[in-house]
Amino acid sequence: MNKTSHIIFLKITGFLLLSLLTTSMVEAQDEPGSRNAPDKLEQEHSLSMEFETPHTKWAKPFAFGKTRVLFFTDQEQGSTNAREIIELMQRFDLDANSVYLVVSNHRLLGDGNPQWYKDPKAGTNRALNLLKTPYDTYFFNKVNLGHLPDTLQQIIRKRVLEGAGIVMIGESDSLLIAQGHTVESARIPEATVRSFGKGNSNGIFLKQRERLSYGPEWETMLDYQMELQGRAILVAAHKSTLPVVIRLKSNVLKREELPGSPFEIEMDSLAVAAAVNVYLTAKDGTKTLLRTVKGPKTTETAVLPVVPAGNYHIDVQVLNKEGVLGWSTKTLSVSAESAIDSIQLSKDWGEVDEEIQGTISCSGETGPKHKLSIRLIDREGRILSNQSVPLSGHQGKFSFHIEPWMPMLLRVEALLSDPKGEVSLSGKYCRVVKRHRGEFNFVVWGSPSGDLSPYGIRSLEQNGSTAILQGGNPPLELSACEQAYLPYTTRICANSHSISLMLDTTGVLKGGCMHDEAAMDKYVKSVVDYYKKSREHGVLAYSLGDENAVRASCLSPYCLKAYQEYLKVQYGNIGSLNSEWGTNYNEFGEVNLSNEAMPGADAPEWFRIYYNQWLKIRQTDNELTSPKQITLGDINDELVALKNGNFARWYDRQAFQSYTYVELCKKFLRAFKKMDPKAITGFEGTDSFTLRKWTTRTRQGGDLDAFVRELEYFGPYQGPANEVVRSIAPKDFPCGNWIGYSQMADDLLYRYWDQITSGMNTIQWWRWDNVEDYIGFLSPNFAPYPATKELLEDTRIVRDGLGSLLMKCDMEIDSIAMLYSMPSTHIAHFDGNQTYGDLDRDHRLWYESIHDAGLQFSYVTDRMLRLGEFDASKYKVLILPLSFAIGDKEAWVIRDFVNKGGTVIADVRPGIYDGHCKPLEKGSLDEMFGIKRDARQDATGVDRLEIKGQVQGEKISLKWGNWYGEDIYPKMVVDQSVHLTTGHELGKAFPVHYSGGLNTPLCIVNQYGKGKAIL
Repeated sequence: MNKTSHIIFLKITGFLLLSLLTTSMVEAQDEPGSRNAPDKLEQEHSLSMEFETPHTKWAKPFAFGKTRVLFFTDQEQGSTNAREIIELMQRFDLDANSVYLVVSNHRLLGDGNPQWYKDPKAGTNRALNLLKTPYDTYFFNKVNLGHLPDTLQQIIRKRVLEGAGIVMIGESDSLLIAQGHTVESARIPEATVRSFGKGNSNGIFLKQRERLSYGPEWETMLDYQMELQGRAILVAAHKSTLPVVIRLKSNVLKREELPGSPFEIEMDSLAVAAAVNVYLTAKDGTKTLLRTVKGPKTTETAVLPVVPAGNYHIDVQVLNKEGVLGWSTKTLSVSAESAIDSIQLSKDWGEVDEEIQGTISCSGETGPKHKLSIRLIDREGRILSNQSVPLSGHQGKFSFHIEPWMPMLLRVEALLSDPKGEVSLSGKYCRVVKRHRGEFNFVVWGSPSGDLSPYGIRSLEQNGSTAILQGGNPPLELSACEQAYLPYTTRICANSHSISLMLDTTGVLKGGCMHDEAAMDKYVKSVVDYYKKSREHGVLAYSLGDENAVRASCLSPYCLKAYQEYLKVQYGNIGSLNSEWGTNYNEFGEVNLSNEAMPGADAPEWFRIYYNQWLKIRQTDNELTSPKQITLGDINDELVALKNGNFARWYDRQAFQSYTYVELCKKFLRAFKKMDPKAITGFEGTDSFTLRKWTTRTRQGGDLDAFVRELEYFGPYQGPANEVVRSIAPKDFPCGNWIGYSQMADDLLYRYWDQITSGMNTIQWWRWDNVEDYIGFLSPNFAPYPATKELLEDTRIVRDGLGSLLMKCDMEIDSIAMLYSMPSTHIAHFDGNQTYGDLDRDHRLWYESIHDAGLQFSYVTDRMLRLGEFDASKYKVLILPLSFAIGDKEAWVIRDFVNKGGTVIADVRPGIYDGHCKPLEKGSLDEMFGIKRDARQDATGVDRLEIKGQVQGEKISLKWGNWYGEDIYPKMVVDQSVHLTTGHELGKAFPVHYSGGLNTPLCIVNQYGKGKAIL
C-alpha cells in the first residue's frame, strides 16, 4: 500500500465504519434559517437611511421641527415603492414609520404567515402598536385605506377627523370624503385639498406621480416629484413655511437674450432669515448657484446666465440657523435658433474593439461660428472622450472605438456651441457588451422593476452583485450599473413533480415531444429570437431555467423512434440488447415499451410498497388532470420492467430520459451560439445529487457528467454535485449554488464559504427582494439586511480579487479519486440496496471524511472510465462509494488501476450490477477484492464489531458496539453474503441477537497485482 492510501486508510476507515454502514443515522436538519427570528418583521419595515442617493434637501433640517408620519405603501415582488419613503426622508425632516400592504390579496405584510412570524396577525398587531402613538400625517401611497383591517381603518379615520393630516397618492376614501369639503390651498395647487372635522385637519389628494424611465433626467424629475409629495405632507400636518414667490416675465426664454431676463423673488419677511439661496437646476440635476442674499429683505432679483437650450428649474431656499424656513421652485425652458435635432448611431451596442459610427443632424442657422463635437459620457456625467466633428451643411459624421476600459453604458452626446458657450445638446445611449466571463461572479435573481430601479440596482452593484438573472430583456440601468445578464429564457417542463404528470391524456409531453424536431425547432427559435436584445447587453450565460425536468420522455412516435436509435448507439447490435433485457427482438425498430396494469397481482411486496407510495404522491400533485396520466406514466417510465426485476430495461429508459433533456438543451445551445457566437448556455437549480426513492420530482438527479460535458453553465443545489462539477468542469465553467434562504448570518456564511472551498465560481442569491419567506438581498429600503451585511463584510476578500484568482489556480489533489456512477444513483433504491444506506449521504460522508483528514480528492465519472479519460497516473487511490453498478469497461479500468499499483477502497456491494443495472452472478470486482458472494441479501443489522490488525506495518484497532450490555445507536448493517477467498479480514461483526461468534468479515484487504483492494 502506498503512502497516500495508507494515510487515508488510517484516518478515515474508523470513521467510515461508524457512519457509512449505518442506516438509521439520517441527515434531518431544518432548512437553515430564521423562521422565528423575532426581529424579522421590523427588519423588513426598517427605514434605514444607510443607502443614500442624490437629492435636494428641500426642508431638511426644517426650522419648524420634525413631522411625524406613518406611511402605508404596497410591497410586491420587484416593487420599489417602499424606497420612496426613504427618498422623502432624505429631503424632508420626518420622524417616520412604515406599514406595508400586499396589495394583490389586501393583507398587511406579516399577516397570514405564522411559520415566519409566529403570530398569524403579526402585521396587524405591529400596526396597532404603532398607532398607539399619534402621527401628524398618515401617508397612503397607492394603497386604499379601505383595504386595511377594519380596526386600523377606524383608528385612522377617527384621528383624521380629530385633526391629523392625511395624504393619499392615487387613491381616495369615500367615508372621509363624505365628511369633508374642498378648500383652496395656494401652497399646493397641484392637489385636491379637503378640510375635515371642524376645519382643523387637511386631506391632500394627489395623482400618482408620472412613471420615470431611465435617462439623464430621471433623477431630477424624481427630485421634484418628491418635493411635491413632501410639501403635501407638511400642508396636511399644518406645518408652517415661509411663503416664497418666484415671478418670471415668461417661463419660455430665448438663449439669444441671455445673460439677462431678470426675475423677482418675493418673501413675506426675511427678518429671521440668515440667507436666501437662488439656484438654476438643469435637467440632468446640475445646480448653479445664481446668488445668495443675506439680510432682511422682502424682494430680490436675479439674472439668468447663458445656458444651452433645454428645460430648467429656478429653486429658491430660505434658511436660518435652525434650518429651512421655506422654498419655492419654478420651471422654465430655453430655446435656441440653432439646435441638434438628432443623433443616429449605426447600432446602439457594440463589442469591445468594435467601431460605432454615427450622424448628427442640426437645424437652424449653423455656420463658421458654430462648433460641433461628440463626447462619450459615463453614468456619473464624466466625459470619457471628446472629439470635434466637422459640419457639412447641417450634418456631421463621427465614429468611436469601443475600448476595453469603457463602462457598459455610454451616453453618446452631441454638443453644438458658439462663442457664447453651449447652444444645444442631444444624446443617445450605447451599450458596451461585457459578459464578466473568466472572473468570479455574484449573481442575484431579479432586479428592481419599479421606476426607482436604477437606485436598487446601484445598491446591488455597491454590495457586490456582478450579474442579474431574470426573465425578459435587460433594462438600460443594468448596463449603467455594470451588471452582466443571465436571461431566464425558458423553463423546461418543470411544473410537475413527476414525468407522469408532464404528460397529456394521450401520453405526449404537454409542451410537445422533445424529439419532435419541427416542433422543438420552432419552440427554440421563438425563445432565441426573443432574447436577441439580451445579446446586445452582455450575457454571462443563457439560462434554460431552474428546477428543470432533467429527465423527460413520452409516448409520442417521435420519442419511440428516438429511443430506438438511442438504444442502438448504446448496444451496437440487437443481440446485446436482447441479452441484457431477456428479449428476442429482431431489430431495434421492434423495441417498444412494456404495458401492464399496475401494480399487478404478481407484483412482489417491495414493489407494491414502492408503487403505492409513488401513486399517492402523484395523486396529490397539483398537475394531475386525469388518472390516465398515471397509467400512461407507468408505461412511459417502464415500471413493468422495474416490477419484474428487469432493471436493465428499466434503467435504460431512465438513462434515455436524461439523454432527452440534455439533447434539448444542446439544441438551445446551438441556436444561441448561432445568434451570439460567444454565447454559453446551461441551467441551474437541480434538486439533488441523485434520485430520491420516495419523491418523484423530475428536477432530481440527472446525468451530471453530461450536464458539464455537453453544456456550458450549470448551477446545482448545494451538496455532492458541487464536488463532481468542480472535478470535471473547465476552470472558466460558470458554476455555483443558490443561497439566501436564511436570515441568520452564520447559515449564509457557511453556504457561501462552502461554495468557495468547493471550487464554485458563481455564487447566486435567490431574489433581491424576498420578504416574509426567506430573506432578500436588499431590504425594501435598498440597504442590505443585517445578516447580508455581515456576509458581505466577511467575504469582501472574495469580491476584491480572491474569487477570480482562485479560478486561475489549480486545486491540489492528493492523488485520490472518487467514482460518480450514474447507474448506481438509480439502482441504489431497489433490490435491497436501499437497506445499505442513502447514496447521497454516503458520498457526503466520504468526501467530508477525506476533507477532515486534511486531504483533497477529485471525482471521476463512469463515462470518463468508459471513454478512456481516466488518467490513472494522477491517482494512487480510487474510492467507490455505494458503486453498485459498474460496466464491463469501467470494471476493467478499475482492475487495471489496482493491478498496476493503485489502491481501491469501497464500502458495500461494489460492481454487483453491470452498467445497465443488470444483476451479475459474480460481481465484476469480486476477484479483485478477494471475495465471493452468496445470493444478494438485504443488509443485516449488527450491534458490535471489532477491527484489529496491521496495515503497512501500522497497528490499527477499533471496537464498537454493545459489548457491555449497553444499547448503541445508531445500529449498523453489514452484507452477510460476503465470504473470503484471497482477501484478508481485519475484523468481524456480530449480528443482532446472534449467540454465536463474530462471523461477518470486515475491512477486507486483498493484494491484487501490484496494488491493493480494500472492502
